[in-house]
Amino acid sequence: MVDQVWIEERIKRTREGDIDAFGEVVQELQASLRGFVAMLGVKPEDTSDIAQETFVLAYKSLDKYEQDRSFSPWLRGIARNLVRRWRVEQGKSEHSNVEEIID
Repeated sequence: MVDQVWIEERIKRTREGDIDAFGEVVQELQASLRGFVAMLGVKPEDTSDIAQETFVLAYKSLDKYEQDRSFSPWLRGIARNLVRRWRVEQGKSEHSNVEEIID
């Protein structure tokens, strides 16, 4: 498991303009995030795409991330909402509000 302090240091650096710091976070968390997405029932061929989109949305939404909360659950929340959207697009669920992806 990744140390929360380690993640927070990289998020702080990212917010200060160090894009490579977020790349370190991606590298450290990508395998566990792909596993999480797969556990939600996403087809293997779509798992990496959803994980990647999760990191892109997280990066773009770092201003919404509250550092007093743990980063990994916030990231998994984004992934969970992307999976909901994926299911809608696959015709596997009723319509969901895509605007709720970040919340």
